This record gives sequence, structure tokens and C-alpha cells, in this order.
Amino acid sequence: MREAQKKFLGVALVASSISGIVAPSVVAMATVIEDEEKATPDQLKSVINEYSVKLDKNPIFANYHRVLYAAERLAQYDEQYSKDTLSSIAKYDSKVYTKDIVKLVDKMNEFSMSKEMKIYDELVNDDIPSFAKIDKESADYLLGRLDAWGNGIVFEVDKNYSKATDEIVKVNTLREKDKLEEALDQVEVAKKAIKNIVTYKINGEYLEGKLKIEENKVKDDMAERDLYVRKVTVNNGREIEVKFNKSVSQSSAEDTENYSFNSANSSSKDIGIEEAELQDDDCTVILKIKSGLNTNSDAKHMVSIEKVMTNDGTEMKDYYEILNLYDDVAPEVDNIKYIDDNRIRINFSEPINIEEDDLSASVKIKLDGAKVNISKKAFKLDDDKKYIQIDLSKTGIDRNNKRYTIEIDGVSDYAGNSLEKYKDDLLVKKDNEDPEVTEIKALSKNDFRVEFNEKIYNDKFRVIVDGKEITLTKGSNLKIVDEDEDDMVEAKYDITLPTSTSEGRKLITVYDYKDLYENEGDSATEEVYFEAQHPVLEDTTPKLKTTKDRRYQVFTFDRDVNVGENEKDRLIEVKHVDSDGVTKTDKDIKLVDEDNNDADLESNEIALDITKLEEGKYTFDFETRNVVDHYGQKIEKVSLKFNNNTNDKTGKVLDVIPNDPKEQPDESDKQKALNKVIVEFDKEVGEDAKNERKYTIDNRQVFEKAVFVDDKMHVELTLKKDALSNTGKKTFRAEGIKNVKDYDKKLEFKDNTKPEVTRAEKTGLNTIKLIMSEEIKKGVTINKDDIKVKVEGNTLENDIKVTGQGTDVLIITLSKEDTLRSSRDEVTLEILDDNRISDEAGNIVESGIIDDVEVNLDDMLVTAINKVEVLKDACAKDLSDSKNLEDAKKSRQDAQNAVNDLKNSPDKTNLQNDIDEQSKIIDAKDTGNKLDEAIKNIGEVTIDNKNNTKNLTEILEEKANNETTVSSINSVDTKLEGVVAKDGKITPPATENKSGEVNVTLKNGDTTKTVTVKVIVNETTVPTIGNEATYKDGVITIKASEALSPLQEGDIVVDATNVGDFKDNPAVLDKEDYTVTLNKEDNSKINVTLKQSGLDKLKPSDNCKVKVIVQNTVKDLAGNTLKENKEVIVNIKDETAPILKEIKCVDANNVEIKFSESLDKTKFEGEGLKGFSAKNSGETEELITKVEISDDGLTVTLTGSKFEAGKTTVSYTKGTVSDKAGNQLDSFQQSIK
Repeated sequence: MREAQKKFLGVALVASSISGIVAPSVVAMATVIEDEEKATPDQLKSVINEYSVKLDKNPIFANYHRVLYAAERLAQYDEQYSKDTLSSIAKYDSKVYTKDIVKLVDKMNEFSMSKEMKIYDELVNDDIPSFAKIDKESADYLLGRLDAWGNGIVFEVDKNYSKATDEIVKVNTLREKDKLEEALDQVEVAKKAIKNIVTYKINGEYLEGKLKIEENKVKDDMAERDLYVRKVTVNNGREIEVKFNKSVSQSSAEDTENYSFNSANSSSKDIGIEEAELQDDDCTVILKIKSGLNTNSDAKHMVSIEKVMTNDGTEMKDYYEILNLYDDVAPEVDNIKYIDDNRIRINFSEPINIEEDDLSASVKIKLDGAKVNISKKAFKLDDDKKYIQIDLSKTGIDRNNKRYTIEIDGVSDYAGNSLEKYKDDLLVKKDNEDPEVTEIKALSKNDFRVEFNEKIYNDKFRVIVDGKEITLTKGSNLKIVDEDEDDMVEAKYDITLPTSTSEGRKLITVYDYKDLYENEGDSATEEVYFEAQHPVLEDTTPKLKTTKDRRYQVFTFDRDVNVGENEKDRLIEVKHVDSDGVTKTDKDIKLVDEDNNDADLESNEIALDITKLEEGKYTFDFETRNVVDHYGQKIEKVSLKFNNNTNDKTGKVLDVIPNDPKEQPDESDKQKALNKVIVEFDKEVGEDAKNERKYTIDNRQVFEKAVFVDDKMHVELTLKKDALSNTGKKTFRAEGIKNVKDYDKKLEFKDNTKPEVTRAEKTGLNTIKLIMSEEIKKGVTINKDDIKVKVEGNTLENDIKVTGQGTDVLIITLSKEDTLRSSRDEVTLEILDDNRISDEAGNIVESGIIDDVEVNLDDMLVTAINKVEVLKDACAKDLSDSKNLEDAKKSRQDAQNAVNDLKNSPDKTNLQNDIDEQSKIIDAKDTGNKLDEAIKNIGEVTIDNKNNTKNLTEILEEKANNETTVSSINSVDTKLEGVVAKDGKITPPATENKSGEVNVTLKNGDTTKTVTVKVIVNETTVPTIGNEATYKDGVITIKASEALSPLQEGDIVVDATNVGDFKDNPAVLDKEDYTVTLNKEDNSKINVTLKQSGLDKLKPSDNCKVKVIVQNTVKDLAGNTLKENKEVIVNIKDETAPILKEIKCVDANNVEIKFSESLDKTKFEGEGLKGFSAKNSGETEELITKVEISDDGLTVTLTGSKFEAGKTTVSYTKGTVSDKAGNQLDSFQQSIK
């Protein structure tokens, strides 16, 4: 074995999980020459001769390639011999290059290009060994060549790769020696070693996957022992790390009540835990500290960790230790770096104790020693307080590659350690880099994603698909991906094509985009294949997840998904074979997604709620309707299975149904339901669960019996009589049940104490008051079927009226026939069996006889009774007489005042009922009067459609001007047919006004009246065009009477014939010579913009006039068109002077000056310099010898000598040069560039 192979593992580990991460043991040599680089011509010819003979006898790849390889090497010494050899073996090409050989050689070439050791592993352990069954000699040869490639490409080039593999092997070695704690620590060493390999970006994930296999083996071995806390360490002033020796459930691990850190000496104080977060390894919990950790190295704490459970429901061993917990390490600035062109990030070694509003006082940026003012809005503090971001776009900092100084001071960690004042240079870079499109890819048959390498200005860019531009609208067909993600540097956009778009290849071009500093990016074009891309499971084996109350099987998909929208889409059926061999089906098993708070799933996870399933091996199907991605693509049907093992877990209370009839729908006897509590367990429990003393409410023994119902997973508890005296939240506990976790939860329990009559009083000759022990349920009917009344020993036959429900006082009102003759009459009451008198909880009043009814009359009651009688007499009169109506209203007020003075009592309730009855009579008459007033107010209705947006019902109710409403429109006159509909809709007539009658029913209160109303609807209003137009700077403006709809081609025509200068010499304007648009600020204005070609034809002057024809196809916003074409004449006069645009030095003898419009060339004819002058700085010599103008009149060239950029100044004095309309060029003086 050569020296380069020393890092290779031996055959002993070929079957190990770590085989392939290092090179294999290689027996076969790639070539018969040891040192290929130094092979002589004779050695190479010897190989050719030997293996040519072997090739002829056995035409396999190994023999062929040895000859080929030697011949290619020989070409540098003997070219002819090499050519002859290659020619002679060409006949074997088709025989040796089999499909298997081509596939292996291509894959080996892929490895040589990518350096990806995953490919190397597959070749060594799978592909080449499989090929050895067909051609062992060629397989050995290929393995030898791969050996040489592996050394040259990875092993020798990246020494750290071999070191990393050694560290992984050590994990396996320590595990086999049963040194599990050391093996788990070695995992961390191996992780760091992997980070250091040169090819980490290529092979890091591969090696980490191999390490994960070894780590899981260690954890599985540890899990077979006791379940315990491995260690508790302080990470920094805000974080304590707890490591368990096996995966724990998220719900128990993140319950802060399960952790306590109490002071154990005078140097410490209690540590408060704000939050607990389970890490990705499912074994590590990071506790976020609220307060309590300090810098004192003598601080000791009593640490308690309890009630943490594994995913299968088994409790971890409780942890109790006194630990020395403190943090005396000050925070540091790790680094300051740009995260994109706008933002810089200051990273700290640990969380800092500061609020976002205070950052501007602690972080200062200075230029030449002077502090730069930075708004508080420019700062953003990480949620975990481990970094600060400064948005330079929200500051006044000059982004022109200037060097500033950054200072950070007054910052400390959560233990109180202060950051040493930090000071460093900060180069504020200028962004000169153009943005780029990094990827265009299809997401579905209608969606694709465009990704840029940086943020895009205003999120604006343009897209062409197969030659057709797509209009992009944010929130509609354009979605910004991760818009709120602070760390996003690049920009991603999802674009939806119309649903009618077909699948297949499409050519997509992205263009017209800028970055935040308005650097423009190049267009990018890619051919993209669109097709439906169904969500796919990453792994068909689910992961079990338990929460405080439920158990789930979690499936992970290759993208974000949700369960179907309909209720049936969220339910599936599962099957399993029980111990008797019978196939059982469980229907309506619920699927949940990330919206389910209890399951706490990732966006690409779907979970099956298996809480109520019994133990067994289950199968089920994901139907296409069950799972859909965010692009509406459904999963393809797939059959799956999972194992539900419940035997070994610690049981728990799954649900408690309190004594509420509404919560126990199967219980028809409400009174029984009020004395029953159901406890549901997640597994069958033992006989001790029937001990009623195992259950308490608010720490009281309130149950008299406990029995199993249906199965051993449900216990029914019976409450003692009057055990609960009120309704409300109470703490229910189930404790000490064998192999069941204690349960402690606040639940809403109902009062189960029956109400009683505490006192009975005669308060009037026909009223009896019952004082109850609690409020009686509101709305329940109580009569003689519930209470029997006897007077002087005789049972009353007439019914009684009972009021006061909803209070703790009931009033029994006797019929007029049964009114007492005297308060001394003896009254006896009997509460009957099966009565309906109950409290709010539903507890029925105890039956029994009340024979001590007291007497308690009130003088004010008599006054109130008399006032109510006067009211009744007033209402018996003719209330159509306005005087009688007013008298009745006054009597009502007097009676109401008298009743209001009474204390709350049944009599007061009865009298108020009498007042309410008489009020109905008064109000009915009053509303009739209001209807008459409404009819008068409505009168005749005229509807002008110009500004009307209401229907007829709304117009009538508005005119009524009181509380009268339109109950219905009964009929409409044929004269209004097509104009007024029975639903009140109004359609204005197009040519003339319409009038007719409408029959409507009006309503006020409970009173209605039908009337006929005359209705006039005016004709539709059409738009008109004004007689005048204005012209300025190439734009003609015409005003319409109202806002117009978007203009169509041909709506506006500009004619320059037979007007102004064009009466004898017409100018022909084409549609390309002008554009027509509506004014953006006022769409009642039409803007006609003359292009340069049009201006050149018109030659604007004092008598240059054109005719603008507005066609009768122009419409207002309602679709109404002009009645006829409208012609408007406007004067086109150029009043704008030419403007200097640029002066640049062409060379030492020529300077070019460019203008905004063509100059009058005739002004440059003849002698003279026409007002232009050029001189160098500090000199008096005139440099110009000649002035010329271009044919188009836009460029003036100065000819002379000694012109020099930055030194020569060109000036012009107004008075000589003008445009063709005579507008003179203003004076200027400017240095040339």
C-alpha cells in the first residue's frame, strides 16, 4: 500500500456507518507502474505489449484502459508508436464501453469535477461493488483509479478532511468502549473539525450526516439506561443550557414551571426563567433568564428540574443539585459587517441588556471626531438581543466611501458585566454594483419565482413571458417572498400567470429593474419548464410528537403545505389489526397543520392526531384532497403506515368533562349531569382509579363515588349533595393513580346546590313574595304546575302568574277571582315534585310545604296601584282625539314615576307590566300620527340622475324625515316601466323625463299604511366639451364638463388644414405626430401632446392654429357619449427659449455645445463669433477662431486651440442666437468638461 493510502480505513470498518467518509482499502493497482509520472518509454511500451495481448484475449475495460492510458503517456516520447497503438485498439471501443462502464466513468468524472465525497462514497460502497459481479477485474481497476483521484482531489489537498474523519471514528470507538458521556462530548469535537475542512461547502453536510448517525447511536445507548439530565451550564448572562440524555417532548421541555433556580447562599438570588426553548437535537433546552444571575463566583443555586418527559410519555428522572452558577465574562463586539448595501450589523458575543430606544445613546458614529446625528428609527435590536442593525438609508451619512469611526459604550450583559468601550474604523461604502437576476424557476404550472442578488427599488421590475408582457400587481399576481425577514439580502418574488396558461416550456425575460441605489441591472432571459409540482413527503416514516394533552404522528413535506379547506378534507380513516386478528377502522381522525397551536408544527409539516387511538400498527392513505401546497397543488395519493405504541408510557388524564349538562350531551337528565364529572385517560388504568379520594376540587374531598364507564379509560365521579355552592373556575386534581401522571387544572364547574325558599310574604291582597337562597334561572315558566297555593285550606283552581325570574325574589300574582279578602287570610304554599324552578346551573328547588307565609304590605304600593288604574282609564278613551292622547301620555308618566319609587318587588314587576301594556296602546296611536306626517313630507318625488346614488326606498325614507321606513314597493306605473323597479333600483331614461305613480307600504313602529306616490325621473346627463383650449410647451389642453373614461384610438383628431397659417398651405399631421391622454390629476381634461415631428410640421408662430376634433365616441365614467363631434381651434405658439444642455471638450482644438432644441441656423451666417468667447483660467487670450452649427441645429462646435477640460471657460452674451421661433438663448458662462 502506498504512502498516500495511510489515512484509509481497513476492511474491518467497511460495513460500518462511517465507511465511505474516508477512502477504502484498495488492493488492485490502477496501473502496473508504481510511479506513473516517471515512467520511461520502454516501461510504457512494455505495458502496451503485455495488455494488448490480454485485450485481444479478454476485451474488457481494465485491459483496454491500461493500453489506452500508456499510449497517451507515450505520445510525448514516440508520437507515431502512440498513434498506431490507439488506432489498433479502436476496434474494441464498442465492446469495452458498455452502459455500466459509461455510467461508472461519468460518475467518477462527476466526482473529479465536484469533489463531492457523497458521490465517492456511493462509487466505493455501492456502484463499483455491484459492477464487480459482472466484471471483477475492471471493477478493481476502477477502484484503483478512484483511489488515485481521491488522494489527488480531496485527501492530499485537504488534510483537515482526514482529521475530521478521525474525529468521527473516535465517536464510534468511545461508544464501543461504553464511554457514552465521552462519546457525546467527542461529537462536539468532531463537529468543529468538520467546520474546518477546505471543502466544507461541498462535503460538510455529508460528513455531518455521517456524524449524526454515530451521535444517534450514542444517544440510543444512553436512553437504554436511566433518563436523566446530563449537565446544566451557564452560556452567558441571559442563557442557561440544560442537556438531557434522550430526546424530550417539546411541551414538557418548554414548560418554565418545570425549572427552578433558587438561591442557596448569600452571594446569590433566585433566578427567574422567562422562556424555555427546545433545540433541534431534541435533547438540549436553552432557558432565557428574566433576572437573578450575577457576576459573583461564589453564587450557588439549588437547581430543580422536574416533570420533563420523553416523546413516548416516560418521565425523566427528577434533577436536584446545588450548582455554582454565575457569569463574570464581559460581552464583546464579535464583528461589524454589511448584510446588504443598506444595513450594517454589530454582532455581540452574547445578549446585551439594552432596549431599542436606548441604542442611539450607546452607539455613536463620528466623522473627523464630530458625532453624526442618527435617528432612533435607523436602529433595530435583534429579538434575542445578540446584534444591532443600523439602516444607513435612514441616516444622513454620506455613502461615498468615506471612513467613519464607530464607538460602542455603556452596554452590559444580563449579569451586569460591562462591555469594554469599543472603537474602530467604519468604511461606509458606496454601492456601484449593478443588481442581477440570480434565478428564474417554476413553482407550479402557473407560478414561478424570480430571485435577485439584492433588494430591488420599489419592488419594481418587468416580465415578458413568451413575448407577452405581464402586468405585475403586488398582492395580486406578485408576491414578495420573506418580505418581513430582516436578514434577507437578496430579493425573491413569486409571480402567478393566468390560470388558463398551458403547461410546457416558456421563455421568460426579466428587465427594467434597479437596486436601492438605482443602479440598473441587465435583462435576463431563461427557458423555464412549467408543470404541476405535487408536494412530496421528505420521509414516509413519521415522527411522534407529544404535547401536554395530545399525541401526533408528524409528516414532513418538501415545501410549505396545509390541510384541505373543507372539513372532510381534514379527516381520514386509519386501519389496524387488533390482537384477535380483526381489522378495525377508526374514522374521522383529524389532520392538523401549522395553524394548530397545540401541535406547534413547522410550515412544511402535517400531523395526524392519534391521541385516542389504541396500540397497534396502522395503515392509512393520504388522499389528494388532504394536503395542498401554497400554490394550490395537491399531493398525489400515497399509502403510509405508523406504529402506535402506548404500553410503556406513563398514562395521563386526557380530558375532564365537568358537571355541565352542555358538556355532557349524552346525559338527558340535567339534574344528574350536575352531579357527575367524567375523567378520560389516554390508556387503560388500574382499579385504584376507582378510589374517589384520588380526586379533589379546590383541595376538598367532594366526591362520594367513582366507577368505570364503557371501558377502563373513563371514570365517572359522583358529587356529594350540595358539594359546590357556586359556579366558576375551580382546581381539579387527580393524584396518586398508579402509572398515571398527576393532573392539575382549573376548570369551569357548575353549582350543584339546590335553591331553597328562605322566606314567604304576603305583600298585597293578590301578591306573594318568595325570598330564594339564590337567583332563579331567567326565562323559565312557573305556574300552578310548580307551586300549589291554598287559601284558608282550599286549593286555588285558577292559574297563578309568577315573575321575578333572573333574581332571587319571585312574585306570585293571584287571579282577580282569587284575590284575598284580607291580609289575615291564611296562605299555604306547596313546591311540587318535578317542578321547573331552578337556578342558573339547573339545580331544581327542593319540594315541600311552606305554611308560615308572613304579611308585609307597603303604603307606596297602594299609591302606585291607583296611578296605574288612572292610566288604564285614560287609555280606554278615544285616543284619536289629540287632547285624550296627551292626557294618556301624562297619566303614563305619573304611573311610571310612582312605580319607580317602589323597591324591587313582585308588585313592582306586575305594575310595570301593566304600564308596558297601556304604552303599546298609546304608541300605536302615536305611530299612526307619524305615518300621516311622513306621507305629507314625501309628497311628490323628483329624481335628478346627475348626482343621485340612492334607490327609491332610500329617497322615500329620507323625505319622510322621521322613523318611518318603506316596508315594500307594491306596484309601479307602466309609464315608469324600465325606469323604476320593485326593488327600488332606478335606471334613468336616455332621451326624455319619465313620470308615473308608485304604490308603497310605509311602516312606523308596528303600524303600516299603503299610499300612492308620484315619481318623476329626469333623463340621463351626457358630457360636453368646452369651446376653448389652451396650449403650452407642446401640450394642448381641452376641458370636458365631467370626468371621462379612458380614451380610445381615434377619439381625438388634430387637423392643420384651412386654419391660421394653413389656409393656403395645409400641414398634414399623422397620428404618429402627437399623443392623446387624460390628465393624471383631472380626468375631465384631455391632453394632446405634440411630438417633435408634429412641431416641425406646424412651425409654431403667432398665427399657427390647429383644429382639434373631439369625436362623439368619447364617454363619461357612466358610459354616456357626446351627442355630436366637437371642434376646438387653438393657437400653437412657441414661447420657450432654448436651454444649454452640455459643454464638453472633444480635443484641444474643438469644443461641442448641445442645446434643448434646434437653433436658427441663419443667425450663424456671415462673419463674427456670434457672441461666443473662450478663455483659459488666468489668461486673456481668446481661443475661438470659428463657430459652426450642425445640420439639425442642436449642436454648436467651437474651433480654436488650447482648449482644456477643467481649465477653459466658455461664455455667451445674449442677443445673437435664438430658436426658429425667435426665442433668444440666455447668456451663460461655464467651465468645459
